[in-house]
Amino acid sequence: MAEKNKLVAEADKFSGKANGLTWEKFDEKVVSWGRLKFGEKYARALWRDELLSLRDLVLTEDLDKYKFDEHCALVNDVIAHESPKYANSLLTDTRFSTLKWQVDCRSRFREKLFCFLETITKGEAYRQLQKRGVGQMPTMREYFFRRFGAGQPEVVKERERIYLLGMPNSSGEVFPPRINMEDKLDSLEAERDYLLDMCPKDKVDTYDPGKETTLVRILQSTLPKEYDPAQKTVMDMMRFRKASESGGMESITNLEDNVRKKLLY
Repeated sequence: MAEKNKLVAEADKFSGKANGLTWEKFDEKVVSWGRLKFGEKYARALWRDELLSLRDLVLTEDLDKYKFDEHCALVNDVIAHESPKYANSLLTDTRFSTLKWQVDCRSRFREKLFCFLETITKGEAYRQLQKRGVGQMPTMREYFFRRFGAGQPEVVKERERIYLLGMPNSSGEVFPPRINMEDKLDSLEAERDYLLDMCPKDKVDTYDPGKETTLVRILQSTLPKEYDPAQKTVMDMMRFRKASESGGMESITNLEDNVRKKLLY
């Protein structure tokens, strides 16, 4: 187990000693910079290559035209982020609503992002960035992710295994005495987010480790016995909420209703 934990730790070093950033910190840094330049929604989608696929659009079709118009509005908001006057002038520029203009604009935004990557990468990461070049920006995040370890299948599998055990410490304890419970729950939730991020998008809905119900099962099976009353209270509240949402409140007994009142008041 020690060797596997060491593998995970090593894989977390984004570009080794030369860069000193974990993949997560690097990813956050890029999005943070993009947020200032483009706004949260566009920056995240640009870096992850999740923007509308412009080259696949057929603007004579109503649905594609609608998607394209929405995209143009988003780009105008992005430009207004730095120059409201220029963004306003584009609304009357017929070129703005053409596929060519939007494709070229996205390329310029990617060039800016590439220039930022040049300032935060070092060593092998910088060498690979220059080797691939700005033309490979659509897949740059995915490449870095897999090239520097965080996306290796064996690493993800190991982190998944540790997560499903409740992320025990070096002594094998999930909830050692005097643990800060809020910090522990935050770390479990953060690891769940990481695993979801690693999961292929077409498999997210069926990915068991990424489900909230799985996190609940982990907590139920690892929490010390002194938390049993708290667990019961939470489970009761969940039952009440589900019953209320489904219109089945009449199925709750008077005793359960009294318990609910005590919890609420």
